[in-house]
Amino acid sequence: MLSSDAAAQALFFGAGVIADKDPTTRLAALVKLAEFPTTPEIKTLVRGLAADASVQSDEWLREASKVLAKKHQTQIYVEGPNLLPNPGFEELAGALPAGWQRRDYGNSPANKGAKWDVVTDPAMVHSGKRAMRGITRDAGDTSFFADVTIKPDTEYRLSAWIKTHAFRGKASLNDHIGRAETSTINRDTDWVEVEVVFNSGKRTKASINLLHVGKGDIYFDDVKLCELTVAGEAPVTEGVAARGEEIFWKHPVAACVNCHMVKGKGSAIGPALDGIATRATPAYINESLLEPNKVLAKGYEQLGVSPMPPMGLILKPQEIADVKAFLQTLK
Repeated sequence: MLSSDAAAQALFFGAGVIADKDPTTRLAALVKLAEFPTTPEIKTLVRGLAADASVQSDEWLREASKVLAKKHQTQIYVEGPNLLPNPGFEELAGALPAGWQRRDYGNSPANKGAKWDVVTDPAMVHSGKRAMRGITRDAGDTSFFADVTIKPDTEYRLSAWIKTHAFRGKASLNDHIGRAETSTINRDTDWVEVEVVFNSGKRTKASINLLHVGKGDIYFDDVKLCELTVAGEAPVTEGVAARGEEIFWKHPVAACVNCHMVKGKGSAIGPALDGIATRATPAYINESLLEPNKVLAKGYEQLGVSPMPPMGLILKPQEIADVKAFLQTLK
């Protein structure tokens, strides 16, 4: 278990990764967290940072979070089954891979000359016997896509292996509907994995593109779209108020009592929580815990930023559910 001083320092750096606008400072904060001893609290913090959308959207922060997870010996996610059809392009429907279709964007003349085909040369295949290739001889904007059903409000990882030849432009995968896009390749490279982790929001369908935006040859193989669950965590059950109250008063890292007051006990640094269940909706309480900077509490707007870090960096999903249950009793 971290000491209270070390826990406060870890939270300071973790919150900086999320809230700071300077990418160099954010990266330095992630690197600093590698110096802390590995504890259950640090592992929870590392998993929370790695899953944050602002970290996932930045290539350097995303890679640093992977290194940090490895250093602290924690697995960020567990992948579910691959939802994409024919992900290695081994099954053919005629000359093209079964389950996939072509889609062009715009009216570029290069699109008319663009060609998609299946290759079998071992030098052009990442695994198995086949890979998918897109070729343009001028700057085009074309794709091959597959539609899949997804769950709303769920984390997914989209990934693939890409190789390019005589290429200039952008090679990547994206969800045509939700707009999530993997890291991109814009020059010649041997096989490299690209990925993005995203939340489905309210969507129940994804349309996954193999994107060829540019000139040259792109090879795609081993594409994946997998539901993610946080590693090592059981499914979240209905929150228990008694457990949430225990977390409020005694959690060594969250330290809620150091900033909030309930029934005359605690601290007045943050807003008092007596009556919170009466004056705030469950959705607002959830947002206040997970995104405290989104809407600052009344009377604290002048601060510009919440002194409370996102609780998802500190508490496990079940603990969040338990704290919410406790707060709902404060009427």
